Amino acid sequence: MKFVIDASSLLAFVRYYLPFDKTGKLKAELQARIEDKEIIVIDKVRDESKYTAKKAIYLALEVLHEKKNTQNTDLVLPDPKFFKMLDNNFTVQSQKKQLEPEQYEALKAKFLSGADCKMILLCYVRMKGKDSEDYVIITEETDSQNDGKLFKKIPLICKELRIECISIADFIKRYSSMLFRIEEE
Repeated sequence: MKFVIDASSLLAFVRYYLPFDKTGKLKAELQARIEDKEIIVIDKVRDESKYTAKKAIYLALEVLHEKKNTQNTDLVLPDPKFFKMLDNNFTVQSQKKQLEPEQYEALKAKFLSGADCKMILLCYVRMKGKDSEDYVIITEETDSQNDGKLFKKIPLICKELRIECISIADFIKRYSSMLFRIEEE
């Protein structure tokens, strides 16, 4: 099983878990899994981490400083079936109807080149491929569509593509080898 992680999950990890990781074991485990490519950080997420929350992610996770630890997504391209689903299933139709065709195409191109879509596409393409390994997206997004954006959120798109989504908390709970114990001083 492989995991593809988004910037919001990395930020949650840095903000809410690292301050309590007094031994550094949790951070070491996450970084080792990124180096081993069990957790995949795509190039777009790495770029976002340099500009999110005053570089908090990039500064806390040294593993992201080396490009070899990220997956380039330039050649991860949608097939005709994905394009059709994007236009029909992954778009909020009420938002789409308010746009001129040129506006829609420009926003679609921007979405296709963004981190969210590239993460989904990477999983979609690889799961359809010859190795067909299971992929899980780690995201803090929920499936409630309340942001007024043209394209649906990651969990809603993944549900249609049969890609599992979990939060960083669920990842740590289900897949981390670390056990947590709170000690009082």
